Amino acid sequence: VAGQFVDLVKLPTTQVLLYPREWVQRKIDLLKSYGIEVYTGGLLFEIAWLQKKTISLFKGLKEIGCPTVEISENFITLDAPERIQLIQEAIKQGLKVIYEYGRKYPKAMLHVDDIEREIKPVLEAGVDHVILERSEIDQFKDNPDILKNLVQTIGMENIVLEVNPDDFPAYHVWLIKTLGSEVSLANVAPGQALKLEQFRRGMG
Repeated sequence: VAGQFVDLVKLPTTQVLLYPREWVQRKIDLLKSYGIEVYTGGLLFEIAWLQKKTISLFKGLKEIGCPTVEISENFITLDAPERIQLIQEAIKQGLKVIYEYGRKYPKAMLHVDDIEREIKPVLEAGVDHVILERSEIDQFKDNPDILKNLVQTIGMENIVLEVNPDDFPAYHVWLIKTLGSEVSLANVAPGQALKLEQFRRGMG
């Protein structure tokens, strides 16, 4: 019922490694049959990077029919050339790429100019869209105009904002009221999708 309001589903970050391959493939195929795209969380990429197995990860995802990989830097740091090289390598392997910007535990306030300087090259490298880490968004709760400026600078069509399902619906409604009903949100729990659509339409 809620599938028409869902664009992407993230496979459990590292648990996917423990599932039978056939089960994962069936799940991907089922979601695809409803027009929903599947991707793996950034932590899986970060583990592969630490183990120097990113190419194996990209090839493995392609083999099981997972069309999209998330590249993130929550607990690792990539320099600009390597970041672009990894994005381009994933695309070369036939994958779409989502880039997550930000850290789980930020140490400094985000600045729009800094974000634009880092995000523009990844979009130019072929990233499908950018997810903004929730802990970074939290910095703007007392100054939503900065968040508005950031989204306008990057482009609403290029950015997805991460939410915490445990903060439903207050956090989600705040983002809708701040940025408009067309804002794209990530980490929405399956059982929240229909209710979220109601809030988007002013029916909540």
